[in-house]
Amino acid sequence: GGRTGYRNRGLPPCGPAAPFYAKLANVLVGNEAQATVLELPQAPYRFRLLQGSVLACTGGGLQPTLDGKAILLNRPFWAAAGSLLELRQPLPGFRIYLAVSGGWAAEAFLGSTATDLRLQRGGLQGRTLQKGDLLYLHQKRTPAQQHLAQLLQGGTQLSFTGLNVNPGQTRIQVLPGPEWNSLSAEIQHLLQTASFRMLPESNRTGWRISGPLPAHVPGQHMYSAPVTTGTVQYTPSGELLVLGPDGPTMGGYPRVLQLTVLGLNNMAQLRPGMAFTWVLTDFAHAEQLYLEQEAQLQRMAHSI
Repeated sequence: GGRTGYRNRGLPPCGPAAPFYAKLANVLVGNEAQATVLELPQAPYRFRLLQGSVLACTGGGLQPTLDGKAILLNRPFWAAAGSLLELRQPLPGFRIYLAVSGGWAAEAFLGSTATDLRLQRGGLQGRTLQKGDLLYLHQKRTPAQQHLAQLLQGGTQLSFTGLNVNPGQTRIQVLPGPEWNSLSAEIQHLLQTASFRMLPESNRTGWRISGPLPAHVPGQHMYSAPVTTGTVQYTPSGELLVLGPDGPTMGGYPRVLQLTVLGLNNMAQLRPGMAFTWVLTDFAHAEQLYLEQEAQLQRMAHSI
């Protein structure tokens, strides 16, 4: 879930770029929602299972296959010892989340196993996965997880009605930022109607966004101010910078928009080069959608 409570010391939360998909993966395999998952951006991966396990893949970007057979996203599945899990074929979206019953073992740093690549702490030696890495379970399966494993080994397939996931969503929900009212009506109109594009230089620190905005913001000279994951800054070049989970805690550019939780999940699934639009909403509506999503996860957790 990320490293919370340390922004006043300059430490970002890190953690999943798309929190909903990480939680969903854990719920599907019977873990606590904040258990450690693997976040895998769109690139080829191969995992050899050394013991039988219940796994789940959520999000998008890659089609998982088990011994060459396609695996459905957003459903738990049994992988026998010796089987080969591969993620190669592109799908809509950009990040896939892989959870295992019992959770992945990882180094804890300041109360979280989230990987901080800058400090090289947390996760697996504070770095990204490499060929030959051995991954271990955090804990043994609970009785409920053992029962789930038996069902899946016996051929039972679990599906969930009403699960609203769309990793290819290109309408990104946002709230007005602290400096929104200082923008001209023309720039406000552009932000709400124009098409924008994610640039290839984007990463977990920040997503760089190009669009039709002018290269200078008249009258915008501000001191550095607090920022958070999902803060959308208007830079002097006319590009927007959307701060990711590894981003800074202070920023000196106008904070014109703020991603909602739903908007953050969708932004994290955009591939570099993709076009999208901002959808301005209000706090009450954004909160309602978030609570509905959380309630859905709780219902699923109770049913597994």
